[in-house]
Amino acid sequence: MSEERLYNLLPAIYRVRDLDRGEPLRALLAVIESEFQTIQNDVAALYDNWFIETCDEWVVPYIADLLGVEVLAEDVTLPFSRRSQVAHTIGYRRWKGTPTTIERAALDATGWRAHAVEAIERLAATQSLRAPRPGKGGTVDLREVGRSGPVDGPFDASAHTVDLDGEQRVGDSSIARSFYNLSDVGLFFWRLESYPVARGTARAVRPGGYTFNPFGLDAPLFNRPRTPTTRNGRLTEMNVPAPLHRLTLADEVSARRRGAPPRTDYLGRQPVLEVFVGDRASGKLEAVPGDRLYLTDLSSWSPPPPDDGDRPWIVAVDPALGRLTLPEGAAASEVEVSYAYGFSANLGGGPYDRRAALSHADAEAWRARVGRARRPPDASGALAFDSLAEALAAWSASGRSGIIQIVDSRSYDLAPASGASASPDSEILHFADPRYLAIEAANDACPCIVGDLTVRSAHPDARLLLNGLWLDGAVSFRGNLTLQIAHCTLRPTGSGSSARPAVQAVGGESSRSQVAISSSVVGPIRLPSDVLGLRIEDSIVDGRGGVAIASVSGDEDGGPPAVIERATVLGPVAVGELVLASNVLFTGPLTARRSNAGLVRFSYVPEGSKTPRRYRCQPDLALAGVEPAGRAATLLRLTPTFTSETHGDPGYAQLSLTCSVEIRTGSEEGSEIGVFHLGHTPQREARLRAVLNDYLPYHLRAEIIYVT
Repeated sequence: MSEERLYNLLPAIYRVRDLDRGEPLRALLAVIESEFQTIQNDVAALYDNWFIETCDEWVVPYIADLLGVEVLAEDVTLPFSRRSQVAHTIGYRRWKGTPTTIERAALDATGWRAHAVEAIERLAATQSLRAPRPGKGGTVDLREVGRSGPVDGPFDASAHTVDLDGEQRVGDSSIARSFYNLSDVGLFFWRLESYPVARGTARAVRPGGYTFNPFGLDAPLFNRPRTPTTRNGRLTEMNVPAPLHRLTLADEVSARRRGAPPRTDYLGRQPVLEVFVGDRASGKLEAVPGDRLYLTDLSSWSPPPPDDGDRPWIVAVDPALGRLTLPEGAAASEVEVSYAYGFSANLGGGPYDRRAALSHADAEAWRARVGRARRPPDASGALAFDSLAEALAAWSASGRSGIIQIVDSRSYDLAPASGASASPDSEILHFADPRYLAIEAANDACPCIVGDLTVRSAHPDARLLLNGLWLDGAVSFRGNLTLQIAHCTLRPTGSGSSARPAVQAVGGESSRSQVAISSSVVGPIRLPSDVLGLRIEDSIVDGRGGVAIASVSGDEDGGPPAVIERATVLGPVAVGELVLASNVLFTGPLTARRSNAGLVRFSYVPEGSKTPRRYRCQPDLALAGVEPAGRAATLLRLTPTFTSETHGDPGYAQLSLTCSVEIRTGSEEGSEIGVFHLGHTPQREARLRAVLNDYLPYHLRAEIIYVT
């Protein structure tokens, strides 16, 4: 359709006269045409806004009001829409009170997968022989213990006695009281997400011993949740993002080797883990069949048994530790793995949606693609390389700004001498002119770079961007450089004096440098005071046992001015000036040498810290009005506690359920203080309570239980 509809409607004589006068009428109607197009688009959208499936997001609360759905007033935008909750309202009301409805309504309200357990079905009771109920809880089957998760877990079918009050533990979480009572329903939630990694490089940590984690860390493997296919739509252990269990997988392998139908399908057509063993030089890297995996405890790194008839074991796997071993004497130059790991949010390097953060180069930019993954050719004419070191050398020789994109999840060495310390003569990147370089992972990839990335910049306008990477090493730069680290994991190493800085400036001449870190997990940061600024957003800075953020050795000014927002900092912090700290969880003392400028707001700051002016911070608010005798107890109660402080654990830096409510709801938005405020757990729980009021029978009460 023509964009000049109004002008074309004029009689030809007026258009001819308008042409003779320089087309002022055409220009006027062009302005009117744009407003007309806006009105037309708005009218066209009115029909779409009649339906919950196609309406704009702002229309959802109005449709909810028409259906009588309670919509809570929220000051934050959760990472998921309530569109599905409103769309399913009529169906949920039709099947109100059933476990399936409660599970699905809880998923719509919170975004977490849920499993509802009616306590009355798991209470010990003497059954009548005239009306037996096989599905009711029974005695403990010793052959099934541990195969479907922990005892008292969501899929434990054993019978329990009535527990009127007390405490129990589900996984690593403690809940206030037991739900095994006549009027209780247990709602089990999995808050951690499962992140699948395709064809990553297994890390060799000893001869014949590997870890799935590219850093060589012990980390449990997670299930890749599948859509429920049962008739009633109830969740099973295969439909939730939960850690894998040795016995469950071992039973499935045993059934497959016998030719019997397995109880689960973890290793079937869509396996939750795969191992590829072979020689990369010859191009032969073959997948190990599921019935050739030996599931066992590899805490002692024991190899698989040497033989098992006509189908010997090829690989031993421990899903609880994320380890694998090869048979003694087996020759394999490379091992690749496909698996899934668990974490609390889209943070650090990982296979989640990062399209909005990817670089968009101009037509003159130099482009390269690194990796052996089969992907369609790049229309931009990017050069292809098998190694990152080759791509970096080619970029240096090009003399242009460029983007290097890694298209798979394998590990890459920066250089043969990757373990060398940073020095003026060992830099891997050298900026001699005002150009930029972006090293980033493709949207669905999470590659690991092994080695220290050392940079030397001779121009103040040089820029380096790292995006979507796992880096088993440090980033060191000399000279003036704008360094941006986004969606990366720089492995925190060591503790105390042995902790290596993850980001540091070496030498002098850095007065025009800037460092920005966002949505990342990094180790200690060391910068001189002459750096223009340090900005940290939505990140974890891990300096456990040492100092998380500080100046370089010998710098008396305390480092550059810093802005820290929505972050968790593990360890002490010493900066020259804290311009702003907002929604930050500091676990160690915070020292700002110039405390007469700046602001700390909605944060947790330990006692003894020297900071600028504070606004609504903890424990200041909790200590207001507390008698001196109760001060110590209040400080102890407000000390933050975490599910885990070990990097690599699924619950790393996640606030524990025993953490004080002041910390869990102390941010500006009423969420938890720290990096995982973006989970908005209090807001999700509020939505859940409103939903339970609608769909839970009046005589029942629900107990919320977090499995992860």
